[in-house]
Amino acid sequence: MTRDENPFSHGKSLWATPIPFKPSSNTSSPYPFETSFAFSISTRINPAPGHGLAFVVVPAIDNSGAGPAGFLGILNKTNNGNPTNHIFAVEFDVFHDKRFGDINDNHVGIDINSVTSVVAEKAGYWVQTRIGKRKHWSFKEVKLSNGVRYKAWIEYRQVEGYSYSRARNR
Repeated sequence: MTRDENPFSHGKSLWATPIPFKPSSNTSSPYPFETSFAFSISTRINPAPGHGLAFVVVPAIDNSGAGPAGFLGILNKTNNGNPTNHIFAVEFDVFHDKRFGDINDNHVGIDINSVTSVVAEKAGYWVQTRIGKRKHWSFKEVKLSNGVRYKAWIEYRQVEGYSYSRARNR
């Protein structure tokens, strides 16, 4: 979506037809949803791979005021954190931006109306193995900016009250 020869650029791909996430504007409970997609983050010339990418749910496809770099093409320094943004995002962030409280340069975060994540974790996935009759879980970290194609799953369930995402080698 972006090219190395154009520094500080950002690209976007948005679904043009509105998708209803709530039964009406009078209710605060959104429908559950799930999606998956493949992505790869790499660099050709500059050793810095940019800031990452984000899966976003936005109220309108025209967010022409969105900024590059740490704003991930979603918001800008004027509207970041504004509760009227009505934006939900899952960021796959590969830059440690202290302005936004990033935990490291390789994490997945949940963003609501801001690029400062409400929760963030190291990028990776959990693997279950059996040792005898016991189940053992181990975390496998992945490097999001290594050019490998990853498959991301994003699920939201109001009943459970969580959003879940993961990235895994494809």
